[in-house]
Amino acid sequence: MNIQLREKKKSLIFDINEDINRENAEELESFINNNISTEKDVVINLEKVTYINSFTLGTFIKIQNDLKEKETSLYFLHVNPSIKALFKVSGVLQYFSLINDEKDI
Repeated sequence: MNIQLREKKKSLIFDINEDINRENAEELESFINNNISTEKDVVINLEKVTYINSFTLGTFIKIQNDLKEKETSLYFLHVNPSIKALFKVSGVLQYFSLINDEKDI
């Protein structure tokens, strides 16, 4: 999976550069878990992601639960309208924190 990791202030930003599906969602989860720090929030940048599926939603929920145990927050950056609609229809939007602009990190 094509993921870039960078730091900004007190956040780790994971730039996802391809769509996320069943085949690569576990790789994303593993990459995030292997690179997190309890002092930094996690931001998943979905700017270049046009498609996710229900398996990906489950992966996001699992990542969020793992981070909560470590007292770390999860944010989603640049969520496109179709993915935001999927978050809403599936009922998970209320549990996710969305950021529209990187300057808000």
